[in-house]
Amino acid sequence: MSNLRAWAQMVRVPNTLTSCADVLAGMCIAGSVSNHFVKHPVAAIVASGASICFYWAGMVLNDVFDVEQDREQGRPNPIATGKITMTASQRAGFGLMVVGILLSFLAPLTITLGGSKDFGLAMLSPGLVGCLLAVAVYAYDGPLKKSPSAPLIMGICRGLNMSLGVAWIAAVLPVTLGWSAAAVVAGHVAYVTGLTIAARREADLSQSRGRLTLGWGICAFGAACIAFSPRLEMDRTYRLDPEWVFPLLVAILLLPLARRAVDAIRTLRPQQLGMAIRQAIFSILFLDATIALQYSEDIPGIIIASMVVPTLLLARWFRAT
Repeated sequence: MSNLRAWAQMVRVPNTLTSCADVLAGMCIAGSVSNHFVKHPVAAIVASGASICFYWAGMVLNDVFDVEQDREQGRPNPIATGKITMTASQRAGFGLMVVGILLSFLAPLTITLGGSKDFGLAMLSPGLVGCLLAVAVYAYDGPLKKSPSAPLIMGICRGLNMSLGVAWIAAVLPVTLGWSAAAVVAGHVAYVTGLTIAARREADLSQSRGRLTLGWGICAFGAACIAFSPRLEMDRTYRLDPEWVFPLLVAILLLPLARRAVDAIRTLRPQQLGMAIRQAIFSILFLDATIALQYSEDIPGIIIASMVVPTLLLARWFRAT
């Protein structure tokens, strides 16, 4: 049981459903009302499984590459504390990545076998997105972890994860993607990039007000891209008014994050920063739920929003960062 808990801690299990929410929101963006993930449950399960594999692989490899630093700083890395061996961690990390790639190629087949479309080369596109995501995950955890580009690479990882959902629907079903879908994915990239900039030195006793301001500012810019994305395609059918109601809803949902971010900038205390980071991670669920509501219908949005309950419960027993 203790070993299972160590693995759960290593993969940051409270954040797992935020990864699923991204890919499901992507399926809603591409599928709209007719072909969102609720209409294709098997594809949604396979897609979520691939997303989880990529996320867990990233978390495991993160601890593999950071083991020496974690030992020096006394962080509770299961590898550094000896609860999990380095060999087992490496096998798990790369194994999960391979499974994620395989599932990326498989997910479109779950729709096609249901009679939606004959097999074509376009169906390979989700698998190719999965390969790009695997490369981005490895680049962030390994060679580029200490580089200035690392936050952007992390944002790209999350953007590619959402793009998996878009690709799974677009590769199989007759949908038309426009600038609004691109704006949502780009906004997600910016949101996570800013979050990563703010979180890069979370444990440091001395924080940089300039770095935190830059990070949370980019995060806010990403949220704004998502909020105003429907305005780029006003001829599309939306659930909420795209000009004011949808942006206002996004702003209201992110008000708690804004307050914690301002507190972190004002006080420069690691504790305040940690609370803001956790709020930003959990807010991904609400953002994805709002995206699903706007681009598809009520049920997908409710399903994604309900993921916050197990996420918060798991966060009581496992650290999220």
